[in-house]
Amino acid sequence: MEVLGRELVAPFNQFWDFFADEIPVDAAQVSSGHSAVFGDQSADLAAPHLPLWMSLPDNDLAYHVAHELTHLVMAERNYPRTARGVGFPEDSAEARVGADLEEMVLHPALEKLIEPFGFENTFILERMALGAFNGLRSAPLPERGTPWFFTWAIRFCELQIELPPRLWAPVESIYQERTSAARDLGIELFDIMQDVDWVTREQALEALIRSRDTLGMRIDDRILILDPATGDTF
Repeated sequence: MEVLGRELVAPFNQFWDFFADEIPVDAAQVSSGHSAVFGDQSADLAAPHLPLWMSLPDNDLAYHVAHELTHLVMAERNYPRTARGVGFPEDSAEARVGADLEEMVLHPALEKLIEPFGFENTFILERMALGAFNGLRSAPLPERGTPWFFTWAIRFCELQIELPPRLWAPVESIYQERTSAARDLGIELFDIMQDVDWVTREQALEALIRSRDTLGMRIDDRILILDPATGDTF
């Protein structure tokens, strides 16, 4: 298969064949870089320019496309998602923290789903680590208990899970140097993830609820957890 004229190298075809019945888009939408697959980073929205992800090396490009498609598979499997109560608009701090929390839980679950295929994403991980290191080193320090503080803690947990030790160590050192309080809260979130695990829909739901409650964001329905399988809201 191709995307915007570039071949998607192995193991992409194996991935596609395995998940084909659960992927709610067709090969043509993948090949054209359509927004049904790539959202606001799609070729149709970036035209006449190419999307930034088209500059990725071959292995990382195949991984990136598989990553985006696996998000669709997880939605088909009714993995949980976050929302917010009345009074907290789409551009609110609560909405941003909820989105960060959802990513913290669902991205590791996604990685577990595609792990057996052996995709390589070294370039993406190195860029992620460098961006985090530079951002954490220069960003204003968050005040304890604010949404920005929660974002730092959530990011700590997510990066600790996703980055290999050689890339994680420098990032952790910046946390320790600049804000040990956000680091400590990040460790609490990491411990929840380790305790619950995150592979199945049910585990992801529990991890989201427990993490949200640890942040104290259930108050006033600041962050709600939705279970699409049952329609329940927590």
